[in-house]
Amino acid sequence: MNSKWMTLEEAAAYLKCGINLLRELVANEQVPFSRLDGGPVFHADRLDEWMFAREKGTERSFPEGEDPCLIHPDCDREKVGEIVEEMLSAEANPRKWGTDLAKNLKACLTKSEYKRLTPKVRYQLSKWCWPNRNTAREQWVQPRASEISKLLFGEVIKREKLPGY
Repeated sequence: MNSKWMTLEEAAAYLKCGINLLRELVANEQVPFSRLDGGPVFHADRLDEWMFAREKGTERSFPEGEDPCLIHPDCDREKVGEIVEEMLSAEANPRKWGTDLAKNLKACLTKSEYKRLTPKVRYQLSKWCWPNRNTAREQWVQPRASEISKLLFGEVIKREKLPGY
């Protein structure tokens, strides 16, 4: 009899996603799993149910003015731009820490004319505001991400769960 239980690597292959993404989903308890010897294990039936549930439209509707992705209209665009450019600068950031966040912020802010972040970019910003680790990279990016969050939303946004895509 074939077991329907899978390791992290097997489940990532089954879902056709990266191992790091699946680890993040486990860390945020956004995917069904059990623990065995301290590590996550996944049941194929539960993963199938989880995936089917995600098919049901992922657009969230918010009452007017309550969209968490809306940016304060009076945010200091110049200061946000300076921080983003610092993160993109090879001179200020020779190790290129947080450049994916900076590139995504720059593109999203430009496209929306500083009106709204996409849920995916807001999630990415929230991860950097509250990193899971305390390495030199996180210590360099976290204060910049937090400052950008304060400028855009008036507060350091809480670490969010991955939006359903």
